[in-house]
Amino acid sequence: MANEPELGLGTYRAEHVSGAVILHADGETPSPGYKVWLQEAMIDVYPPEFTLYWEPPDGLAADVLTPFHVQAEFPVDEAVKQITVRDADGAHAVPVA
Repeated sequence: MANEPELGLGTYRAEHVSGAVILHADGETPSPGYKVWLQEAMIDVYPPEFTLYWEPPDGLAADVLTPFHVQAEFPVDEAVKQITVRDADGAHAVPVA
């Protein structure tokens, strides 16, 4: 049986590139084997909001902090100043460089 996704923890940065914004999330999972991803919120706002999720591995895993890096991208036609990311610590306003 698969584990349920949980809100993860990370640090965030965002950058404006030609025609898009890339949101980066970095951090450490509690053990190896976690699946980590940024998911766009299902609300109709611009710029879109994202949530950081992680899913623990099935079975036993060593308690070893394991680094991760994930990213999400969305197209833009105009400059975006910040993006909201939600995780286990709440909402974060991430400035776009």
